[in-house]
Amino acid sequence: MDTSTIINTVGLIFDITGAILMFKNSMPVKFGSYLYSSKYLKLQKIKAKKMNRNIGLGALLLCIGFILQLVATFLG
Repeated sequence: MDTSTIINTVGLIFDITGAILMFKNSMPVKFGSYLYSSKYLKLQKIKAKKMNRNIGLGALLLCIGFILQLVATFLG
């Protein structure tokens, strides 16, 4: 295997991992109005921060993967 193929494959793995992270951590759409306790809202806020961090990581992995694939194209 040559270098460009390896770089392209690593980029593709980063893209797939990033897309899965973003998909798994996206917020589900819920309709209706609800009254929540402050304890529940605090837990939801912590969960939302973790999900946002994972979505950011997924976006970063996607960008790195695309850059690696672009580099592989120019090397090959």
